[in-house]
Order: sequence, then C-alpha cells, then structure tokens
Amino acid sequence: MTANWPFSDPPNLAVLTLRSIIAGAPVLCVTHRHGWRFTGHGTPLLSDATPMGLAEMVALDSTLALVADLPEGWQASRCHVEDEWKRSPYDHTLS
Repeated sequence: MTANWPFSDPPNLAVLTLRSIIAGAPVLCVTHRHGWRFTGHGTPLLSDATPMGLAEMVALDSTLALVADLPEGWQASRCHVEDEWKRSPYDHTLS
C-alpha cells in the first residue's frame, strides 16, 4: 500500500456498492460491518448490488477517504453529497 492510501484495507479489496452509484448516484451511507458497503439511504435492491474494488470506489468519490478510519461495526451517513459524514454504531435501518 502507498503512504497516501487512507484505508487499512488494501486498494484491491472487494467491497459492495450499487450499480446506480457506479452510474453516478451519490454515496450517502458507508457501512463497515463484515466488509465495506457503499450505498444510498434506504434498502437497496439486491438486483442493484455489485462488487467493486475499494480503490475504484475512492476514485468515484474522494470523500470516502474521510471515513477510512470508520471502525468495524460502525456506519457513516449524510443527506447530501456536500454534507459532512455523521458517524454512528451500525443501525440496519440506514443501510
């Protein structure tokens, strides 16, 4: 890993996201529980889920580096992409 890589996980780690996010929808919820998930608010459709590399996610949204130190079992959310990340223990109702 490079000195500038903010995550303790490797850049090529497989994470879960949504096809809609890859297509341009904002990441509004990050969950670090049994791996990383990058979604919007609400319950995503299983048919929209897709794996992606962690570095690819950071390339899509550089603000994800701000939650790189999110502890296992926690989540971060925001209402809009311009908002600051709010951290909290994992709550299944937000992801």
